[in-house]
Amino acid sequence: MNRRSIIGHDIHLSDIISGSKGFLDGSATEKFREIFSAFINSKHVHFTNSGITAFYLALKALKKKSSKREVILPAYTAPSLVVAIKKAGLEPRLCDISLRDFNMDVHAVEEMITANTLCIVCAHMFGIPLSEVKKIKEMAPEDVFLIEDCAQSMGSRIGGSLTGTFGDIGIFSFNRGKNLPTYGGGVIVTDADGLSGDIENSINGLGVPGTSDQLSLFIKFIALSAAFRPSIYSILCLITQKFREDSVPTDFEMAKYTPVQAQIGAELLQRFDDSSERRYKNGMTILKALNNKDGIIVPGMEVNVEPAFNRFPVVVQDINRMERIEDALTSAGIENSRMYLKPLHHIFDLGYKETDFPNASIFANGLIALPVHPLVKDDELNIIAEAITETK
Repeated sequence: MNRRSIIGHDIHLSDIISGSKGFLDGSATEKFREIFSAFINSKHVHFTNSGITAFYLALKALKKKSSKREVILPAYTAPSLVVAIKKAGLEPRLCDISLRDFNMDVHAVEEMITANTLCIVCAHMFGIPLSEVKKIKEMAPEDVFLIEDCAQSMGSRIGGSLTGTFGDIGIFSFNRGKNLPTYGGGVIVTDADGLSGDIENSINGLGVPGTSDQLSLFIKFIALSAAFRPSIYSILCLITQKFREDSVPTDFEMAKYTPVQAQIGAELLQRFDDSSERRYKNGMTILKALNNKDGIIVPGMEVNVEPAFNRFPVVVQDINRMERIEDALTSAGIENSRMYLKPLHHIFDLGYKETDFPNASIFANGLIALPVHPLVKDDELNIIAEAITETK
């Protein structure tokens, strides 16, 4: 049986051929910078080797502007954010999430702000925009910065404007499972000249991947494009699942973005709107099929948001039923994921009690993340919906 991967993107042979030009075109990164700046409508765009490097360098720039040291972030998000915060010499402060849209609870954020709050990290999880991001910016003191973590939400919109354009800084990821995959890469966007200058200075001090490293990334990108096909993925997953690593990294490598990746990114961005629209339609199809079903929690959608779903999150309130649904989906050839298995305060010793942030714990315990990328077909969406609704 062919298997549908939980991640996927429509990569053409022309994208691969175009990417190879990056080996010869030293200006590819600057060209992509201009294209991406116009796309996101941001004055300054800075590329790095990963989204977590981008986040870390953004924190370093903010740290230079203030003596405050606390960073507020949701209790359920990527554990690597905590690693970067600690690496920057800052203190993570958690707030609970809302089971309405699975993002940080705005009211909880307001209660967390103190005289030592440096910034608030608004993560648009699963591509679902936090519709009240403007409210967070408005209610925070003027000297508290707002970072939008758009690692999973590139292409998502609030009131017609792209996520990443509402805060002081926006962070994006181009990793293989993200909405624009160049097999690694991260982006920092900002309109603040001072922050941009500090970020640029930090990036200038990073190493440049050599030709062999760029060739390795290019080969991995070719392999990724092939792996997105169900017939090939069905074979590869039997091999790769033995080598999957669920442990939380304690550090990360930092480097510059490569011209080869930039060339690929520029090519993929030409069709990006179509990809985002398909992600939205696929996710909304699943949402309509599962809405108001007993024992199932799906995200609520405000009228002003248009998510470019990275994955579609479903919370199953009965753990035994969740496991049966996982088995049903796997048997039907649909890969699914538990994402982050624990909330952050169950992973790191941050001074919190295990019973703190109950919504984040409920979410982590019952989450199943579903594929809704552009390669998922309509009949597969029906299979997903039936596997969940018919499994009791």
